[in-house]
Amino acid sequence: MRYRAVLFDAGGTLFTVRYGRVERFQRVLQAAGIEPDGALLAAAVEEADRATRWPGDGDQGTREEEDALWLAYCEQVWERLGQVRDPRLREHLAAEVRWLRWIEVYPDTLGALARLRGRARLGVLSNNVPSLLEALECLGLRAYFDDVVVSALVGVSKPDPAIYRLALQRLGVQPAQALFVDDLEENVRAAQALGIAAVLLDREGQATVPLPTVRTLDELAGLALGAAPSLKGLR
Repeated sequence: MRYRAVLFDAGGTLFTVRYGRVERFQRVLQAAGIEPDGALLAAAVEEADRATRWPGDGDQGTREEEDALWLAYCEQVWERLGQVRDPRLREHLAAEVRWLRWIEVYPDTLGALARLRGRARLGVLSNNVPSLLEALECLGLRAYFDDVVVSALVGVSKPDPAIYRLALQRLGVQPAQALFVDDLEENVRAAQALGIAAVLLDREGQATVPLPTVRTLDELAGLALGAAPSLKGLR
């Protein structure tokens, strides 16, 4: 075994969210028999995005605070559209648009985790809202991990070194004993600066940055287990 611990980013690495917020709003509204003006909907979502600071954007927060923010966010959109007036329908639509309804595991995730489980300490290190814990449970992923660090619950976000140190401490390993994977360049570089072996997950094969890169989590598992050659730049 090449590493004692493997740390995973969550969204964009373990799972994806089908469709952005604009398309989710559009699909849910259409399913309810409401045909929104596309330009007006896009403007409403953009305005709500600018006005909302979610837990995890560098701030600590609770699931209850996240829920309240999401309802307020949707209310801004409904008011701008001027079409959804029934309070019960508004609440129902807000629940249907929420990201938890639209998540799906990447095809290589479960196989890679099964290969690693029991052979290394596994953790999640994610810039996300508190409902990430529910997302991992719903997707059948939580049982694979020894620990989950969510930025909204600890009040610090990647690429701040403090959140990497916290994740390592909670897994009981030193930087040189850990492998980290993320789909964002700045997060990979921050991990490397701490002495963690870090790789960029580039599923589309479009990365041009000079970083160790894998295309799949199966490839990452091979690196962790010593069953694949080390990439240039990895310890």
